[in-house]
Amino acid sequence: MISPSDRILITGGQGFLGKFVEKALRAKDYKDVFTAGGLRQGLDLGEEANVGWLFDYTQPTAVIHLASKNGGVLANAKYPGGLMYENLNMGLRIIEEARHYDCKKFINVGDICSYPASCPIPFNEEDFWNGYPHPVKFHYSIANKTLSTILDGYKRQFSFDSTTLVFTDLYGPGDEFDPHASKFIPSILTRVRFAIEKSLDILEVSGESQATRDFLFVEDAANAIVLALENPTPSSIINVGSGKETGIKDLVEKVCKILGYEGGLKWNEKPSLGSTRRCLDISRAKKFLGFSPETSLDDGIKQTAGWFFENLPPPQLYSSDDLPPSMNALR
Repeated sequence: MISPSDRILITGGQGFLGKFVEKALRAKDYKDVFTAGGLRQGLDLGEEANVGWLFDYTQPTAVIHLASKNGGVLANAKYPGGLMYENLNMGLRIIEEARHYDCKKFINVGDICSYPASCPIPFNEEDFWNGYPHPVKFHYSIANKTLSTILDGYKRQFSFDSTTLVFTDLYGPGDEFDPHASKFIPSILTRVRFAIEKSLDILEVSGESQATRDFLFVEDAANAIVLALENPTPSSIINVGSGKETGIKDLVEKVCKILGYEGGLKWNEKPSLGSTRRCLDISRAKKFLGFSPETSLDDGIKQTAGWFFENLPPPQLYSSDDLPPSMNALR
C-alpha cells in the first residue's frame, strides 16, 4: 500500500492535471512528491538516459504517468505516426524503468478516445477492445490502448502493481485556452466572454447539436488518481468520469446563463468530427476506488470561468471561418 511516507514521481507533473495531482497529494501530507516536466522544460522522456537519470534522482516508490504527446484534430491528422511513436516510446521506457526499480505502484492515465468508435453508451471497460477507435485520433488512441495492455501483461507476469485510469474530458482552472487544443469548455467560455465584452446580440456556435460529452472537473480527476494510488486496484482499466452524459447544446446554454450573456444563440448544424456521443460507466471506479465526483458541472464551470476572467486577457475577434475545424465541430 502507498502512504505519505512513500516517494511519488509524477511524469507530466507540471501540466494541467499534474499540478492538481501534486496539490492533492500534498494536501494528504505526502512530502516527497517529484514532478517531471517535458520538452518545454528541457526533459525528453523519450530518451533512455534521461529516464534513467530521473529515476536515479527521485528514487520513487510509486509512479503516476501523466506525460503524453497529444493535440487536437489537426495535429492528429498531420502527425499520426509521430504521436503514436512518441507516446509508445516514452511510455515503454518509463514503465520498464519503474519495473526494474521495483516501484510498488504504477498509475497510468488513458483517454476516453481510446474506446471503440461504435461503443454502446455508457462506455464500459468490458467493451474497451471490442472495435477500433474513431479515426480522428486513431493512432494516438492505439498507443494509449497498447500501454494499458502492456501494464496488464506486466502485472500478470512480473506482479508489477499497476492500473490504467481512463479519463473523460477534463476541465477546470488553469485549463488550456488555446483554440488549437480543441477543448470544448475553454472554447465556448472564450466565445461567450467575447460576445459579452463586445455586446454581441447573437452568439453563433457550430457543431452537432445532438452530440454529448462526459465532463469531469480536474480536482475530481486528481482525487481519483490519489485513490488509485492508495487502494488495491485490478490490473485492467478503470473508467473515471462524471458518469453523466451532457448534451453539447445544453452545455452552451448553461455557460451563457452562468456568465450572464443575454443575447440570442444561433446554432449552425455541422457533423461532429469525432464520436457523436461519449459517456463513461464509472461503476468500477466506485467499487474499487470509492470514487464519486464531488464537483457539479455548474460549480466547475463557475470556477473555470472565474480563473479565465482573472488570469487571461479578453479574447480577440474571430469568426467561425478563422477557427481550426476542431472548434467548428466537436472532436
